[in-house]
Amino acid sequence: MHPGAWLTLAGVCITGAMSPGPSLALVLSRTLARGRWAGARAAIGHGFGVGLYAGIAVGGLAVVLTAAPVVYTTMQVLGALFLGWMGIGLLRAGGASESTAGSGENDLLDGFLLAFLNPKIAVFFLALFSQLADPNATSPEKVGMAIMAGTIDTAWYLVVALLIGGPALSGWLEARQTTLNRVMGSLLCGLAIWVFIHVWSAT
Repeated sequence: MHPGAWLTLAGVCITGAMSPGPSLALVLSRTLARGRWAGARAAIGHGFGVGLYAGIAVGGLAVVLTAAPVVYTTMQVLGALFLGWMGIGLLRAGGASESTAGSGENDLLDGFLLAFLNPKIAVFFLALFSQLADPNATSPEKVGMAIMAGTIDTAWYLVVALLIGGPALSGWLEARQTTLNRVMGSLLCGLAIWVFIHVWSAT
């Protein structure tokens, strides 16, 4: 693949990772509830899920996923349920130092599931790679593209977790944890409802 295409791919992946949404809310909520390393675990899990979907897309299997409406819709519904579960957990947590939205051991898994239960990521990479990838790309190039996508996603959310969990902000955020939990919990529940409405209107 041409060097310019690699730079374009990296730029698009960075932009996508930095876009606010449920992934950011998850990393923030875990960081606020249990510290920077909990947020880092969620970031790593999410990055692995993104890299997996990037690999699926570049391998061509995403075409199969998008061609099976039942599978795609089922994953969307499961993803919405997962978002709602996390949102309710944050709303119930209030100002407690330990969020009820999963235990510390589940940060990695929850980060992965948030990405894996969002089939739109596969569609995004399918569209991206169809424009940038060389049809004659070698297997190492395809693996490299998937690794790049997952690494960029992980790196961004690790930066978020490490900055938000640092001593400069942790005290200020801890004093406002009740409000932040409610805001992020409401955001996740709202996203879950939006996905349900979107799925319902599409059927």
